[in-house]
Amino acid sequence: MMPLSDSLIKILRNCTNLPSPPAIANKIIELSSCETSGLGDVADVVGMDPALSAKLMRMANSPLYAKQRKIENLRQAITLFGLEGTLNIALSFSLKHTDTDAQNSGLDYNLYWKRSLAAAMLCQEIGQRLQGCSKDSTFLAGLLQDIGMLALDKAKPDLYKNLDEQQKHHEILCQHEVAELGCDHSNVGAWLLSEWHLPAKIFEPVAVSHATFCEESTTDTPDISKAVACSCWLADIFISEDKDVQTVMLDAVSKAERITGISHVEFRDIIESVSANYSDLANMFDIEVDNPRMLEFISEQAKEVLILRNLNKIKETEHLQEAAAQLKSKAMELEEESRRDSLTKLHNRRHFDEAIMVEFDNSKKHRWPLGVIFVDLDFFKRINDTFGHDAGDEVLVQASQVLLKCMRDTDIVARYGGEEFTILLPGINRKGVEIACNRIINSFHNESIHLKNGDVIHVTVSAGAVVYQGEPCYKDWSELVQAADKAVYHAKENGRDQYYMSDQQEPSNVHQIAG
Repeated sequence: MMPLSDSLIKILRNCTNLPSPPAIANKIIELSSCETSGLGDVADVVGMDPALSAKLMRMANSPLYAKQRKIENLRQAITLFGLEGTLNIALSFSLKHTDTDAQNSGLDYNLYWKRSLAAAMLCQEIGQRLQGCSKDSTFLAGLLQDIGMLALDKAKPDLYKNLDEQQKHHEILCQHEVAELGCDHSNVGAWLLSEWHLPAKIFEPVAVSHATFCEESTTDTPDISKAVACSCWLADIFISEDKDVQTVMLDAVSKAERITGISHVEFRDIIESVSANYSDLANMFDIEVDNPRMLEFISEQAKEVLILRNLNKIKETEHLQEAAAQLKSKAMELEEESRRDSLTKLHNRRHFDEAIMVEFDNSKKHRWPLGVIFVDLDFFKRINDTFGHDAGDEVLVQASQVLLKCMRDTDIVARYGGEEFTILLPGINRKGVEIACNRIINSFHNESIHLKNGDVIHVTVSAGAVVYQGEPCYKDWSELVQAADKAVYHAKENGRDQYYMSDQQEPSNVHQIAG
């Protein structure tokens, strides 16, 4: 990393039109540095900007994130991304619209943002194949790694003039900056991002992202910095002329492979994935794609060129990464054990209670729908008495698997105690909960329990459900749980093998709905 001279810092500080985050981005930056920030705080800020909210929804349903079910509201999108992911993606959209007035500028702004978006997508893909890289932090770091160019273009308007072709060759552009300023734009970008009070995990990788252009040793380089640097090399592919793509690709992949240990086959997949999704994401970021056919050509070249390289040698670094991943996975398993039921491996009551407390408060504040389902195995004592307690345990384990297959990945399925299970459905309204209840009842009708001794048991369940959306009739989360629990008893008292929905307006009044 090259330090900025005092004279350059003075020029930058005296520049009145440096890129700066819009108001919404500043609020997001404040949240990103606050350890107590939660999903509700993020929703408050994002909800102030309808356009940003819409972009987050589009991103959630894009090929980069799309799951089996469509994301239908902001609550579901925030759940999908998580706190850090939502903050970083929202920042990406907000900071894209910093001042980019091209008047009297030598910088090609559309080329700049085309390359920056490619770098962000590449950085995210590479980061997923390295250890210790957050998917969404790598996207933001990749997108903003060249933000120093915007600052330099404002502070020194003549710097990029008459450099049209050189702007398509990033290494040459950096050499020009070093010759003129004594440093390149990565150092300026890191300084600017720190002035914006972005977290160190974003601006530190930017600061060293171009160091590997002239330094061969990367042993001590953090993985996120490697991902940013590699994305910088590979991004040139997406702004190259047709005749140069193959040469740029081979050179970039060779350098990236050397410092990451990622194979040619994986880089082929990375380039193909970015090529396939680039147009959709460019549209979200309001970036003009001049030649969509070029993306197909890049994908074709990745298949043709990179698949021919020697893939037989297994790198020692891959073994080391696998060992590190196994150690990390073991630590996470130990942490998770305290929140899991030892028999069924579902979440336990402690985890469920902690989760519903948080979701109830969010639902109360934002009027997000929150569904709760209690499920009780019918005549379970009879199973224990007839087949023995070991068979009863087998039934509980297989019943838990049936419930998991019925629910979404974002739902929380827990063993509440004995033969009783609880399910938390954040962001799901009454109709969605009814669909889930029907699916549960029907699944137990269609699936038998096969014991190890060969016996086959047909098990039915009774379920009680309630949906909350901030109504005052429930004072706290425990009353919501009690309403769902009470509904189960109504289902059992009226014949079992069915479910009941509790009336939200009158928790004591439970209505039967045909199972």
